[in-house]
Amino acid sequence: MSKKITALVLALSMLLCFTACGNKADSNETDTSQNGAVGSSEGIQSSESELEPKPETEPDPKTTPEYHFTEAVQERGVLTVGVNGNSKTCYVIPDDPEKYGDLAGTRAGNVPEICRRIAEELGVEVEFVEYATLEAQLQAVTDGDVDLAADNFTITEERLALYEMTDDFNVREIEGDEVFLSTNPQPWLPPEEETEESSSETEDEAPVEPEPREMIQSEEELAHARIAAVKGSVQATNTAEQYPEAELHLLPDNKSILEALIAGEVDAGVFSMIDRAFADEIVEEIVDGNVAQCGYEVVTPDFRGYGLVLMKENEKLCQSINEIIAELKESGWLLECFDTEEAKAVERGIA
Repeated sequence: MSKKITALVLALSMLLCFTACGNKADSNETDTSQNGAVGSSEGIQSSESELEPKPETEPDPKTTPEYHFTEAVQERGVLTVGVNGNSKTCYVIPDDPEKYGDLAGTRAGNVPEICRRIAEELGVEVEFVEYATLEAQLQAVTDGDVDLAADNFTITEERLALYEMTDDFNVREIEGDEVFLSTNPQPWLPPEEETEESSSETEDEAPVEPEPREMIQSEEELAHARIAAVKGSVQATNTAEQYPEAELHLLPDNKSILEALIAGEVDAGVFSMIDRAFADEIVEEIVDGNVAQCGYEVVTPDFRGYGLVLMKENEKLCQSINEIIAELKESGWLLECFDTEEAKAVERGIA
């Protein structure tokens, strides 16, 4: 009897154990299924978020022509003008408050005066923004950092392809740009395009000796020489057109050209517009025998005048300025401005 009872108790214990294990297994399966469902939902949400398009970055308004239209300039109340360098037509008044008062350190010359008059006619203030090089000055127009660039910019097809340019504001006869020579040009090796044949030459071949140079003696020699000009200047364009066989060295400014002439790194140089102080430096180098004058000039073919430079497709501001220039020419103000500012430049030791 006791054996039957014991067997019955063991049977019940095993049954309870199996039931508990079965419930636990069911519970585990349920948890796994739920967790799997949740994981799948999160994956779908993640995929959807990755497919959502990111908002595009809006362009800076100043890089668009509309930002520089006449109405926009008038709404801001300021005409921003990029300037560079020192010449008798656009220079910085010496920083001498005792002598020049509030004008010390400000821009002067007929070009800045024309800009001030344009701003006045538009009913706004003018703000001059200084740039270290001509290249940076023109790039500022493209980037929209200024409304226009001001100087005696020669109107050419090359520039008209890149910018809007105003009508001619010049009222004077134009002369060519003088060519200056190095008195001690260093030997040089004319540039040659590398070909597969030249690149495969053996190292046993003797290197080509640099060609010795002497100071330019004729325009025929000049036509095949190393000529320096300021990068982005009309002098560079005209030199390339006048002497297409020459090796053109584009340098950042007039000072670099003078240094290259002194060092003999170039045979000749054509400066952009210069002021009295820089002209004195050239004279000093001529006296010291490092630089020489010659009778050659780089001329502007089919001269179309001087204009201000604006962003491409900014016809509205360009047209507004053209109307003002026409009125200033007709009234005689432009000619008077040229005469007055040239006299002031001489008094200030600029021209």
